[in-house]
Amino acid sequence: MLFGALLICSITYQAKAQKVFAGKVNFVSREYHSYPGTWAASQILGQPNVYPAYGDIGNNWTPLSYGDQRDTIDLQFDNTGAIDSIFIYQTDQPGFIDSVFVKNPGTGGWVLIYAAIPALSADSAQILAIGFPTTAFNVSEVRIMLATDLASSWVELDAVAISPSHNTGFVQSHSAGYALHFDGDSAYYRTYANDNNMLTDSAFTIAAWVKIGGAAPAPPTINEGAGIVSDGGDGVLGIYQANFGQDDSIFFYSNPDYINMAYTQGEWMHLTMTYTNDTLKAYKNWVLVGSVYSVAYWDGIGYPLELGRNDYNNSFFKGDIDELVTFNRAISAAEVVTVKNLQLTGTEQGLTGYWPFNDCDGSSHFNAFTHLRDSLVNGTSCVTADYVVPTGISNLETATAQLNVYPVPANDILNVVSADGISSIEIYDMLGRTIYQAEAENKNMVSINVKDFAKSVYLLKVITENGIATKKFNVE
Repeated sequence: MLFGALLICSITYQAKAQKVFAGKVNFVSREYHSYPGTWAASQILGQPNVYPAYGDIGNNWTPLSYGDQRDTIDLQFDNTGAIDSIFIYQTDQPGFIDSVFVKNPGTGGWVLIYAAIPALSADSAQILAIGFPTTAFNVSEVRIMLATDLASSWVELDAVAISPSHNTGFVQSHSAGYALHFDGDSAYYRTYANDNNMLTDSAFTIAAWVKIGGAAPAPPTINEGAGIVSDGGDGVLGIYQANFGQDDSIFFYSNPDYINMAYTQGEWMHLTMTYTNDTLKAYKNWVLVGSVYSVAYWDGIGYPLELGRNDYNNSFFKGDIDELVTFNRAISAAEVVTVKNLQLTGTEQGLTGYWPFNDCDGSSHFNAFTHLRDSLVNGTSCVTADYVVPTGISNLETATAQLNVYPVPANDILNVVSADGISSIEIYDMLGRTIYQAEAENKNMVSINVKDFAKSVYLLKVITENGIATKKFNVE
């Protein structure tokens, strides 16, 4: 996957969490000159003194040569806590960082937190912003590996920073808060991180609350529809609004495959799009609306995600968007409910981005995953997100899928049957604690061993292809 990045010559990024810059070089495979000379490894230490300039400049570190071998540099940071982001200032030949590791001091081992297929991404200075779930250990050492053997010119780095984790944006919430409003004419929003840092071409999830406020355009192709959430360039991935001579529809699109669904204008809905291996799925309000065989025909497109505009043909969306979430894996049907309920903690497996849009200052919005403020915002305004967020298991009592459970009371095996196809099962005790959870791969019947359950009353929640059903049962 080719990793691209934003052109940043005219963009200023402001860090929310304090950055800690590298203070010592523990190891370097090669350097053009030794300390304190130009292009020495020591030039990478401290705050950037080249960026945003670009080119073969002596205040960068560069290996002795290129086109012949790989290179590695190990850096030490004055940091005593966990981290959740790393920022690497690439100031000549960006795109050749193919792996980044952090050291676990408990085991002494290096943990991979970033990997990419290397290739020149652009002739401009760039910051590779790598976000990841907060480490479970303190981090003071980082290893960067360069594919200089594949480069045709000098690969140079100016500085490296880590960001101590504060989990600032990942507070559990059941409040809708505020949303971004798009006027359908010129307003749009671009994420700082490009989609290669958030998604992969083998698995991904995009989820957001959406309220459509205008009629759909009638484009010649799906990927020329109004962009709700889409890649900011080639039109090969995203959620679009379009009309092809019938009803206005929403299209969940991964080139060349799609799932479409009808909607009601002016109503809030939670949309989730997942892809893994060979299956594209779409959910509306946690209910699966479609699943199709798909082999994604995109590979490292390297653009930021864009909300409110389809950059491919400049088609704008009218309406409101809130709580954008991305994963680098396909979340399960059960997790779709969790994301819909806004109960993110920041430690979810594969979580790569979360934009709550609650600062509401009209010009910049905090990207809680990278600890940077997204700067490419044009004409959006802030409105109250007046959707109702379900909370707790009591809100799941209304069944939207058919369900049969026997025997009740149970003392050995509990059989769960649904003609709608069971995607996942959860069992709660009466204190609301989850005591059982499993995926079911759309089976019509699942048998659960409850022999070791305490004698009590339990709540069963079943997610199917057509909705959610709940039922109480007791174990004797």
